[in-house]
Amino acid sequence: MRLIIDEIIKIRKILSDKKIKYYTIYPRAGFADLMGHASVAATFCDLFELQFLGFSGQNASIHRTAYKDTRGFYEKFFNDLGFIQFVDFSNIGHIELYEDVDLLKIFENLYNRIQSLPQCEAICIEPKFLPTSPVVRFLFEIGLSLYNNSFVRFFQNALKKFGLYDHLCYDLNKTVYTIHLRIGDTAIVPINKKGDIVAIDWLCREEKTGKNHNSIYNLQRNKGGRHVINSYLDLENLFSFANKIRQRDKNCRINFISDGFDTAISFMNMSKIDQILQKRQIDFCQDIVSEYINNKKNILENNFCFDCSIIGENYDKFLESIKLLLTSNIIFSNARSFCYGILVNCKKDYFFKQEAYFRSQGDLYDIWLKEKNIELKKFAICNDNF
Repeated sequence: MRLIIDEIIKIRKILSDKKIKYYTIYPRAGFADLMGHASVAATFCDLFELQFLGFSGQNASIHRTAYKDTRGFYEKFFNDLGFIQFVDFSNIGHIELYEDVDLLKIFENLYNRIQSLPQCEAICIEPKFLPTSPVVRFLFEIGLSLYNNSFVRFFQNALKKFGLYDHLCYDLNKTVYTIHLRIGDTAIVPINKKGDIVAIDWLCREEKTGKNHNSIYNLQRNKGGRHVINSYLDLENLFSFANKIRQRDKNCRINFISDGFDTAISFMNMSKIDQILQKRQIDFCQDIVSEYINNKKNILENNFCFDCSIIGENYDKFLESIKLLLTSNIIFSNARSFCYGILVNCKKDYFFKQEAYFRSQGDLYDIWLKEKNIELKKFAICNDNF
């Protein structure tokens, strides 16, 4: 610990000698990814007593993603909050931060990278690892909280000025449930008449890495990736799950949030799913995929099961999703990133107790959520047990 403190002091001194006072954040595609990586970078920069300045990144922008058509609103969101996005990088030193099992070595590498930087006024640390990395656990073990940093404080103050917290409506008379179903690029769709269903994101990952991720499940033979059939059943069992909540809790309100199928369609076209399956000699019928998606979209958009439904991705729906999640007593999600990202970054009312049921959980999620007075529990909609 003493050696780490000495290294931090060395980094502070070299930053002072180089007259570097600020830091910027390298933007990511999705909200949760952006906020998670920003908090990792900010946690390091706070140790060095730097001030947050805005977003920057060579050839990077919040809206330049594979999902530009559906998630371009993130850039407007951050602009409306008053975040600056720098396009001139000449005064910003970019540093890629790589994972290491030795935290001291990470600080030593940071020192060497900063020492070799040309003259600049700010640094942009880009973590090349996930916020669930062992590196974050190391930071936690030396007493640092990932989501208590200058970036998150700036973000929450911006939300306050924006007026978001003024429009939160808590229902004191009913238990408010919110079910979040991630579909989008993780959609599970039938692809032929032989009973094959495919997880499109996992299929693309297999194509890219050459590793088998069991991205296909056959409904007729009941054989294939267990995660594929579980995710497929989430959507199939959605309404029965909501009805079971109403049977157990007569005095409740149930909301539903989903990114819907728009991103799925864009992702499938972009990734050329048909060609990937053709190479594997697996039948693919676009009409079957389209019929399934259109049918499910129609059912989701015209149901009367929920008190409030937000389906799809745009600026207004994103804001409404934040409000619903922050004012829900109990939250269910078949994924972890979106709801988790909203809760740990946006929640300011620590007196409001919440429960979050996530299918998958990252390292230390329970700790970070507990700091916000949120109890984390394991859950899967397809098993509808809670």
